[in-house]
Amino acid sequence: DRLSPVYNLCRANGAGDTDWLALDIRPGQDVLVILAPFSGGAAFSATLYGADRKPMGDWQSGDFEQGFSIRLPASTSGRYFLEIKSRPDGLFGTDAGYRVWYGPGNWIYTSIFR
Repeated sequence: DRLSPVYNLCRANGAGDTDWLALDIRPGQDVLVILAPFSGGAAFSATLYGADRKPMGDWQSGDFEQGFSIRLPASTSGRYFLEIKSRPDGLFGTDAGYRVWYGPGNWIYTSIFR
């Protein structure tokens, strides 16, 4: 289980900031990755690349100050890479921060009451 430091989403003086994170995934483990804005109304997109360096999927936050999660099935293992970009691409400034958490993901079923 790892909680990242707060990453800055944009450059101070212009667009084009892309962050890359390496995720070491153990075999036989369901993995959950959560990207969450921390400050400044961050909105971002992410592309996940497998151990073979091929893209596995794209995700994006619905709006400013919204995060999202990615769940990897248990059959995955190795070093994966997460490419994170600001959304829209032209944002700049140092106020927008975000955090990334990844670790074992477990399904939880709850009851629904009406």
